[in-house]
Amino acid sequence: MKSYPQAAKGLYKVFLGQALSSTMAVLMAGTAMGSIAALAGLVLNLMGLYQAKADDRAYGIAFLLAASALAVNFMCNLVIEAYPFLAGIASPVRIMVMILNLATLFFVCKATAALCVKVGQEKPARFARPTLLVNVLCTAVSVVLTIILIISTMEDLIVPLSNLVIFVSLLGSLLYILFLFRAGRALDQAAVSGNGIEAEEDYGDDGYGDYEDYNDYDDYDDEEEEESDS
Repeated sequence: MKSYPQAAKGLYKVFLGQALSSTMAVLMAGTAMGSIAALAGLVLNLMGLYQAKADDRAYGIAFLLAASALAVNFMCNLVIEAYPFLAGIASPVRIMVMILNLATLFFVCKATAALCVKVGQEKPARFARPTLLVNVLCTAVSVVLTIILIISTMEDLIVPLSNLVIFVSLLGSLLYILFLFRAGRALDQAAVSGNGIEAEEDYGDDGYGDYEDYNDYDDYDDEEEEESDS
């Protein structure tokens, strides 16, 4: 059975990255530790996707989408910092980043489910569809709430709606994190089992499992004995 060790290791990094950027960063929002956790999560996410693309090209597409989302968000912050009067572009850019992140999640779920099926782990693979559907719903709700924030003239709604957007996004992220953990563990177990099988096959092919070579040596000993007797 073919194994996918790079995908397993990469998904573990993506799992850690999502846990840091989605949970720790939200729980410690507004603090230095929250910013560090978010940055570390983003770096781990990109590293994991880059490593996993060695086993499936869909992870490479996910890597490009995740990198694009990070670049768009970074450029938006730079522009707003340099030109404060353009602060209004933050919300549209936020919607764009949400869509890019959802597209990233789609390719990760698609590739991971396919690899799980190939190694005979159908249970984690079936978890990909509800994960994607829940995140599509959460993203749609977040986009609608963000649009309401853009067009709303009531300042009293800004804080509660912003918190609701964060809460909805966190729900989808938690399900995604659970999927990454289960699928990554399944692929890792398959990789370990696959290495064991390959090792046994190599042991059988290295000459020590073939007794015909020893028969040659026995024949040689018999000839030596005959010569000595004569």
